[in-house]
Amino acid sequence: MPTEAQTQRDLLLAIGAVAGLHVERTNTGLATDTRTGRSVRFGVPGAPDVRVCMAGRAVAIECKSPTGRQSERQRRWQAAHEAAGGVYLLCRDAGETVRELAALARGWGRPELAVALETRAATAVCATRATG
Repeated sequence: MPTEAQTQRDLLLAIGAVAGLHVERTNTGLATDTRTGRSVRFGVPGAPDVRVCMAGRAVAIECKSPTGRQSERQRRWQAAHEAAGGVYLLCRDAGETVRELAALARGWGRPELAVALETRAATAVCATRATG
């Protein structure tokens, strides 16, 4: 069973090089400034793991293991994103999520992007799982 980190890695490898997508990995947490020793919070609590701009639309993707669950903050972030017109995907399987992105691209009138994503879903994710 893949971990959340493996699913996230597979997704980023599959979509990161697809022309026509802007892909961004986001982080939220707490770090220590090595110069001052002070704790510094970064990111927005509940924000998704991956943000994609595709066909002029915002898609947020939260990666989870097959048994992982969203936190309350993640559910609130999802609700706000969707209320603003964004698309939110919960990714438990990178290949399936890439196919969902392909379906969105096709529905948004970008068949060439859909084909590129379908190709990545069939090849890149399989290759990373075999070597990972």
